[in-house]
This record gives sequence, C-alpha cells and structure tokens, in this order.
Amino acid sequence: MSACRKSDYTSSQVTPVNPNTHWLLDMGFSYLKGGSQQITVVAGVYTEVRLSKGTKLKFYPYSFKDGAGNLLNGDTIRLSVLELYGAGAAIANRSVNLSGNQLLKNNGELYITAARDGGSVAINKYGVCFLAPAHSQEQRDLYYGHSGNEDSTIRWNRVGLMTGAYCIGTVLDTQSVYLVDTSGTKVDTTNVYRNYNVFDSCAALGWVGCAYPYQVTTQLTNISVSPASSDFNNSNTAVFLVFPQINAVVPVTDYDSASHVFSLPNGYEVPSDITADLVVIGYNGSTLYYYQQTNFLLGSNMSIIPTLRPYSLNEILNMLYLL
Repeated sequence: MSACRKSDYTSSQVTPVNPNTHWLLDMGFSYLKGGSQQITVVAGVYTEVRLSKGTKLKFYPYSFKDGAGNLLNGDTIRLSVLELYGAGAAIANRSVNLSGNQLLKNNGELYITAARDGGSVAINKYGVCFLAPAHSQEQRDLYYGHSGNEDSTIRWNRVGLMTGAYCIGTVLDTQSVYLVDTSGTKVDTTNVYRNYNVFDSCAALGWVGCAYPYQVTTQLTNISVSPASSDFNNSNTAVFLVFPQINAVVPVTDYDSASHVFSLPNGYEVPSDITADLVVIGYNGSTLYYYQQTNFLLGSNMSIIPTLRPYSLNEILNMLYLL
C-alpha cells in the first residue's frame, strides 16, 4: 500500500475506516510514507542520476532487461525512488535496522521500482552511491530489504560479501549547491565534494540499503511499553526504539494482551546503557496519535507508560524528521 503525502494534509482529512479490521495500522502508516521521486532514463545508455537527498544512481548499457532476460535498448524506463536516510523517515515507512537478530548501523535506504510501456522491466546490475554523513573509514555493506514480516516491517539481508568502496572527497558533484557562511550570506558553488559509499553491482530493485553490523559491547536487555490507554494495542499501534548514535530503528512488536505490554520480538534484545528514543504511533480509523520520548539512557528491563495524544499528519512528520 502506498500513498502520496500532501503538505497540507491533516489528520482530520484521514478517511475513517472500521477500527476492527486487521489493516487499520497499515492504513494509518500509508499517510506517513514519504513521496517517491520520479525519474526517466533510457535503457542501453550510461546514465548517472543524483537524487534530492544526495544519493547517486548509475545505470549501465546492460542494466535493464525484459521479463525473458533480453537486454533493453532505447526503451524509456520510468523509475520511482523513495530515499530514506534518517531514523524518522525509516519509521514513517516501517523500515527497521535488523538482519535476523543482528542490529545494523544504518547509512541510507532506497525503495526502487521500474516500469516501461509495452512490457515488464527487470534489472541486471546498476550502481548505487549512498551519501555518507562524514569522513570515516568505516566500510558499509549492501543489503536487500524484504517485507511480508508478521509485524509488517521491512527487514534486511546482506548481499553476499558486497562491501562498498568508500570514497573520501573523490566524487565531484557539479550540481549547484547553496551554502550559507557564518554571516548568513548564501554562497552559490557548482563544485562540491561529497563522501559516498559506492556499490557498483547492485542486482535488485525494491528495498536496497547501506549498513553494517553493530558490535554490541554492553549487556543486552528488553524493554516494556504499556500505553496509558488500553485503546492502543497491537492492531492499531506501532512502537519503535531508536538508537541515534547509529541511526538505527528497532521494532517493539511483541504484544501481551493480558498485561497490555509491548516488548521486543521474541528472542531479541538490545544493548543497555545506550542513548535511545522511543516513538509510538497509533491510528483509530480517523485520527493519528503520537508519543515521543527522546535522549534517555536505556536501562536494564526499563518500563515506559506512554500517553498518546492526537496530532495532525504534518505535526507527526515534523517530530519524526527531527529524530
């Protein structure tokens, strides 16, 4: 399910639905999902595309094929790309940074689809350059995401031994970028160096991510989250734990209806003594509800009782994107 996000959309405009249906929570999140960028390229021609948040895509003469495996040449390919870098954007799209039970340090995610007139589109290989936040020698790995999980989240599998080539100040962007100096004056420059994690042989559409396993050095723990109102349960409420220092989101999806407690998925624990944020989102069929607690130290078996309050769609998005 997908939806376009309008800047003037408020919770009062959300279409009411039967709150007893199993897709109630999915409907609530359909309003939070970000809008995709629409790009057109020509099959058979080497093309580089820079997305609005800085990601670069590189398409080779052999990148596109039809359903029978024949290379496409000259066909107009319509690409739709969703670009996610922050934890808030990941939450809005229900993407969590887990590969099995391995916590991932996240450095960007994409959701890519391709279409053409007159037939299907498949992919051979193309390049993805994820924008890196700072100079670092930490190499990232390529991951493919998968949905259809019991909790409706996107999770990740590492792609073989696909390690990105980290480029430090060697990839030159020629698109104009406005910089602001210390006096507040805008300075226009057309030559800006940026840092990327580069994967030249991505062989899948759909969810594609740049991450690497986070090595836990502290004790592990669970967390208990019990909304103050029993109206919020696993049919209409989603709970997320965020670790800002590694830009990672973890789902808190196990629900005990007898005790009205959300906890981490069975068999999974998170590092204790680490700074965390908690985000809780609910939807009752007509109104979006939200709770956010930031910058707290996650202790052993911590218990939190959030009070969800109604907010407009724009208010929730503004709070999410500050994470």
